[in-house]
Amino acid sequence: MNPKDDTTIPTYAQVRKYYLDLGIPETNLFTYWGWYSDGGTYENFVNAINSIALKGDENSIVYINILSHGSEGPPSLMEFANGEGNQHYGPVINYSDISKMLDKIKCSGMVVIAHSCALATAVEPLTANPAYPRIAMAPVTEGEVLLYIMEGNWNIDRDGDGKISVLEMYNFLKDPTTTANPARYTGLVMIDNFNVAKDIFLK
Repeated sequence: MNPKDDTTIPTYAQVRKYYLDLGIPETNLFTYWGWYSDGGTYENFVNAINSIALKGDENSIVYINILSHGSEGPPSLMEFANGEGNQHYGPVINYSDISKMLDKIKCSGMVVIAHSCALATAVEPLTANPAYPRIAMAPVTEGEVLLYIMEGNWNIDRDGDGKISVLEMYNFLKDPTTTANPARYTGLVMIDNFNVAKDIFLK
């Protein structure tokens, strides 16, 4: 839900370029930033899920990042922008309903990285009996994850194979000796009931 003109690194443009440089077709990339009608609204979220569902098959890897406001509940809720320039007062949805929506996407593996005002355990419903293998990691932002990768001066690739798996990223963030602010990731949780985090790569 960050505004498009946010100067936080990486920026909206850098995020899109990163994925395009990986070879991901632009038609497979759905990026919604900000609080206006072209941003983080419920309608855009639903449209993205439906569009991905039309493209997905048993060989697809799906990567979803959610940065939003929310509440701990129960049930834990995620809040959408109102589409009129306000980050609040849009629809709210619980993570169980999000999980059901994601079940429409056929894939060999899905990663959901989430950051909201709820605790990390709020995303547990995302991994409760999903239709396809799904990992949930929270609370961490896509910006943080990509910043560490883009800077390239962090020892994330522990096995030295030139790739960064979701598991390696999680282990890097949880290691108190690696990041500049280890307290930031004390509450970080990754749920990987299918044991696929080692086989899905961010780079």
